[in-house]
Amino acid sequence: VPWEFQVTPSSTMVLNGGTVALDVKEFDQFGDPLLVSTGSWHFDLEGPGYIDNDGRYHAPPSGTGPVTIRATNGTITGVTIVNVLDLL
Repeated sequence: VPWEFQVTPSSTMVLNGGTVALDVKEFDQFGDPLLVSTGSWHFDLEGPGYIDNDGRYHAPPSGTGPVTIRATNGTITGVTIVNVLDLL
């Protein structure tokens, strides 16, 4: 039974216009990795940028700050934070 998602990297930084590859691992109610992915999760994004179909976060060309990314299926959620930095 899917119980928890772990999104990696757990916290990272990226420059404006850069990308970060995201990975989601699923765990059961005992904390063991699921051998077969349910594939029933999707990404929710709080902040600028977008996530492509290959699971890569794309930072905006300008602006800074934290972006919260959640892998969720409604009841199960895994979270990571990406800090977007300006290239000076």
